[in-house]
Amino acid sequence: MLFIGILLVCAGCRKNPYDQKISAADQEELNRWLSFNTHRLSVREIEEINNSMREIRISFMLRDAKKSKTNETLNRLLCEKINGLPLKEMVVMGYELQIGRYEVERLRLVGDLHHKNKLKTRPGDLDSECFLREQKEMVGEQIGEFDSRIERCKTRIKELCEKFAMPDPATDSTPPERISTGDS
Repeated sequence: MLFIGILLVCAGCRKNPYDQKISAADQEELNRWLSFNTHRLSVREIEEINNSMREIRISFMLRDAKKSKTNETLNRLLCEKINGLPLKEMVVMGYELQIGRYEVERLRLVGDLHHKNKLKTRPGDLDSECFLREQKEMVGEQIGEFDSRIERCKTRIKELCEKFAMPDPATDSTPPERISTGDS
C-alpha cells in the first residue's frame, strides 16, 4: 500500500507536459516521447500539438516548393527542428508559422481584390456587373475569414504565453521566416 502511495505522489509530481523538452532524435523517439508525455492531455490539446507539427512540416514543404520532399525527409527535418524544445515553444511556433502562411494568402487575396476593383464592365452589361460584384464580395469574405483565422491564432498564442509564463510574442506583423533546412 505504501508503494502505491509513493507511486501516486511521484506521478503527481511530474512536470506539466508543456514544460517538458521534446526528445526527437528521430521519428520513433518522437513518437515514444509523445505517447509518454501527452497521455494526460485532452483530445483538444493533442490535436493542437499535432496541428503544430503539421504546420512545421508544411513550412518545410513551402520553403522550396520546387524540391519534392518525402515524408521521411519531412519527419527528419521536423525532428531536427523540435528536438530539445519545450513542448509549449513548439506549439507556439506552429501557430506563428500558421499566421505567416495565412498572412501570405491574405495578401494574395488583397492583391486579387485590388485588381478586381480596377475592372470595368461595359455600360448596360448587367450580367457582367453582377458577376464582378459577386466576385469582389467573395474575395472580401475570404479576406475576412483569413483575418479571423489570424486573430484566433494570435489569441491562442497569447493564451499559451499567459498560461505558461512565456514572454509575449513580437507584436509586429512580419510573418516568421520559413524554417531553414540547412540544405539550400
